[in-house]
Amino acid sequence: MLLGSLGAGYLGLFMAMAVLVGVLLQAQLAALDPANKAWNLALCTSLSAAATIVVQPLIGVVSDCTRSKLGRRAPFILIGGIGGGLCTIAMQFATSLFFIVLGWVLIQVLLNVVQGPLSTTLSDRVAESDRGIGSAMAGVGAALGGTVGISIAGFLLHRIGVAYTVFGCIVIAVCVLFVVLNPDQPSTGMRVKPMDWKAFLKNFLVNPRKHPDFGFAFLGQFFMVLGYTAITNYQLYILTDYIKVDAAQTGVVISTLSVINMVATSLAMLVGGRLSDKLGCRKIFVIVAAILIAMPLIMPSIPGMYCYGVIYGLGFGMFNTVDMALMVDVLPSREDAAKDLGLLNIAGNVPQSLPPIFAAALLSLTANDYRVLFVYGIVSVLLSAVFVLPIKKVR
Repeated sequence: MLLGSLGAGYLGLFMAMAVLVGVLLQAQLAALDPANKAWNLALCTSLSAAATIVVQPLIGVVSDCTRSKLGRRAPFILIGGIGGGLCTIAMQFATSLFFIVLGWVLIQVLLNVVQGPLSTTLSDRVAESDRGIGSAMAGVGAALGGTVGISIAGFLLHRIGVAYTVFGCIVIAVCVLFVVLNPDQPSTGMRVKPMDWKAFLKNFLVNPRKHPDFGFAFLGQFFMVLGYTAITNYQLYILTDYIKVDAAQTGVVISTLSVINMVATSLAMLVGGRLSDKLGCRKIFVIVAAILIAMPLIMPSIPGMYCYGVIYGLGFGMFNTVDMALMVDVLPSREDAAKDLGLLNIAGNVPQSLPPIFAAALLSLTANDYRVLFVYGIVSVLLSAVFVLPIKKVR
């Protein structure tokens, strides 16, 4: 139940995250100001990245000190899930750039409040021997959430209000159900030292010299997500401005592409988690994933994007198979697991917000030549493999 709910939680959470930045936010900004849509998207994502960079580590430390009948993590999953879902529903009423940016930042902050405690569940409540399959469940949920969500959003592309409502309700439902179906031990009687804000600020970052494996894992995840989302987070504009897909056909193409990606990702992750546990190795999966993602098929056509979706799905599915297990394996200490996992989650979340910033600059420098985004993605994922190789604690 716990592992299944973890997968469902990640499915709902990443469904909203992927759909918002990959489809709905782009469509809303394009309708508001078509001439400046790329830079407005960069503005939204850069501000949200700045606002969320400390959210997960901070919530991790605060949740460690939380005492409640629901346990340490559940209150934050509920607050973030319900608040983030309501803000998502409210986004349909934003009619100016200011309110779109404000709504987007609030959504990102609240969804990060959910993800930190949710990911800590793997460290808190899952045995080390089962963390590979636990990581795979979370990875499958995240991957399927993004692809299924984008597929649904493709059909609702011209009904943004309905889409925002649907995905907002999904976030609320999965967070509430996770807490209800997987009650944690009450933490009211736990003995802990009081929150020391001075020590928190002093020890916020993990010293990469003392814990090099942690630093390499952080950089590996950062560049993998940075490369993968270079295409996926700019998907709508690539289809409309580069491949020249007709506006009426765009939704169908997005939905089809997401289904292809989902099938490829599912195949890559079907046995990956358990295989990783049996072999006792993690790094090889990340390296193979980087190689697959770095095999681009640059064809400015719909079939070309479908082929590219297969390659990216296989690669990112392989990566998601062991991503969370690898992160848990390199944690410096169990005592600071929530805070340190929050730091590692930054390496997965912040890069999702950066590609539009880099893309806007690169497209301006290359006269809107979208091929530069593929090159940028290739370089990033190869760097991910380079940083994973030196990790010593994990095979």
